Amino acid sequence: MTYHPYEPSAIMLRQTAAQMVATYEAACAKMEAAYNELAEAQTMLEVMFGENSCVYTIERNVPWNYKRPDEYLKETKRRVRKAAWRRIVEITEIHKLMSEKRRDQFNKALDDDALPELTIEAIYDQIQAFSQNADALRAELVKEVYDFLRPKSSYVTNSPFSVGKQVIITNIVEHTYGGQFRVTFYSKGQNLIQLDRLFHTLDGKGAPSGYVSELSDAINTSGKDGYAETEYFKAKCYHNGNLHITFKRLDLVALLNQIAGGDAVLRDPSRKTRKGVR
Repeated sequence: MTYHPYEPSAIMLRQTAAQMVATYEAACAKMEAAYNELAEAQTMLEVMFGENSCVYTIERNVPWNYKRPDEYLKETKRRVRKAAWRRIVEITEIHKLMSEKRRDQFNKALDDDALPELTIEAIYDQIQAFSQNADALRAELVKEVYDFLRPKSSYVTNSPFSVGKQVIITNIVEHTYGGQFRVTFYSKGQNLIQLDRLFHTLDGKGAPSGYVSELSDAINTSGKDGYAETEYFKAKCYHNGNLHITFKRLDLVALLNQIAGGDAVLRDPSRKTRKGVR
């Protein structure tokens, strides 16, 4: 069985790196000029009306020190740079193959201002680093999904050695006020998104677009009966918050087991489950 890799050559920016950097630099220049103008305007007002007057160029609830516009400019540029890097990762679709651990590391780097200044070289370096580590990123995602599908529970359907035809995920769905089912994203909802992305990738189609997933959307629109189905999965929601997932493509399940290093032999789909487990 052939494993379809995610081709780094498929990473394409919708705008060129040069255009992005040029826009970023032009915007920063305008911000710098604007803050200097605001600082000069505030000085003029205080000379005329007094330093303790209630005439402000910027609302007082904004952390603005007109005597040090460079400090405010630095903070504003930091926020803009953070948003720009996040958008670049989104456009290149790098985030779709990130494990949760890798994504948390990236977000921490953004919050800690650990990413470099936005330049053409920095953008290319980040894309090149992803391309060179694509296999490692993919392996992390596979392992994360593999572990998610083998929870430490007593459910017979969830083997500790491999993923079978069906799994039961606990505490992942809930009721809406209308009696319908929806994914509880504050618990394991992100894992369903990762699961859907991985199966698309294993099938050679690349990760689907969007921030949610076909599986999550199907569950959220399943109605009161809680039945959902997509290209790769059949799912049934239960009132206790459990979700039964049946895999439609056992070849992809076997591939998942093989890549993750588990038992590649699927268990007998006809095996009995513990009585009363739902």
